[in-house]
Amino acid sequence: PYPEDPAVYKPLSQEELQRIKNEKKQKQNERKQKITENRKHLSSVRVVQRNLVFVVGLSQRLADPE
Repeated sequence: PYPEDPAVYKPLSQEELQRIKNEKKQKQNERKQKITENRKHLSSVRVVQRNLVFVVGLSQRLADPE
């Protein structure tokens, strides 16, 4: 079921390696840019603690001090 001749390995040229590296860098930069764009609307929000949320305007009958 397997061929008798061994697999042929063709090393990548320097241009191909450089092109692949540039593509990876570009994808990574696009990903970082997308993350920063998603967080821009949070620039006016102040985070005191990650697990602490302040609710403003909640009626007293719904409010619980805990």
